[in-house]
This record gives sequence, structure tokens and C-alpha cells, in this order.
Amino acid sequence: MFVMIAIGAGVWRGVANMRSWSRVLQSLPVTPAADLVEGRQVKFVGVVADSGAIDAPLTQRPCIGWTIREVRTGRIVRSAAGRFVVRDAAGGTVLVCGERAAMVLADGEGISAARVAGMVQRETLLRVGDEVTIVGMVRRELDPKSTAMYREPPTRLVLDGIPLWILSGRR
Repeated sequence: MFVMIAIGAGVWRGVANMRSWSRVLQSLPVTPAADLVEGRQVKFVGVVADSGAIDAPLTQRPCIGWTIREVRTGRIVRSAAGRFVVRDAAGGTVLVCGERAAMVLADGEGISAARVAGMVQRETLLRVGDEVTIVGMVRRELDPKSTAMYREPPTRLVLDGIPLWILSGRR
């Protein structure tokens, strides 16, 4: 339990210092879907191809992920995402377990939709067709849509883990 808390705290400290966090993100090489290896942390860039829609909390608009920021400070108050599929430039796809994301950063057009403690909050969405950059761990999970081989259950690679960052646009 302590390790997970320490890792989570490190992620949020990194988010607070955007310049160093951005440099770390830029230094990671992009990994195509064909080169994903279980147990590795990767940076994957692609376009959201398919998703199970979730509702954004302030406006109830359907999306794959959302970010709520304070307008005056730009500080991220909350963020979340659901499961979705991303297609890279070579046509390879990977499932992203967005419900475990430590951070979702949607930076498109936002809607000012709430006022909390005198601060206006703006909600921004990620949707199918948006380009995203994902940093996460590659793991293997059972694939319910595939047929089993002799004695081996069908599996697929997914992006998941701690930390999992979902960022709109190429970084």
C-alpha cells in the first residue's frame, strides 16, 4: 500500500511542476502498438478509435475522458476517463484502461459549468477522433472477444498501471 501511495504522490508532485514533467514526457520515445511488451512503461500516441462512453460530471455530455480546471488558476481539480481503444499511425490498436488514470489532461474547448467556493470551473472533454498521448504500463489481460488456443486462454495487451497519464494532442 505504501508503494502505491508514494508513486501516486510522485505523480502529483510531477504534475505540479509542469516544466520538468513536460521534459520527462518529451524525452520518452513513442512506442508503436506492434512493439508493446508486457511489463514496460511506454508512451503511445494515436487517435481514439472506439470507446465505451462515460458522462462528464458537470454537463453530462458523453465522452471518453474529462478534465475540470479552475478558470482563474488553471489548476486541475478533477479528471477521469473510461476504457477506450487508440489507433496509432501504423494502424495498430491498443485498449487503454482509462478508469485507472492518475491524470487525464483534456485541453480542447471547455465549458465553464460550475462555481465552487467562488471559483469558476471549466470542463473539457476527450472524444472519439481526438489525438491522445498515453503514458502507462503495458500489461496482459484476458480477451473475451478472441478464441482460445489449446489450454491457453486468449489474452491481449492493454495500457494500464500506475501512473497512467492520458493527454490530449501530441506531446
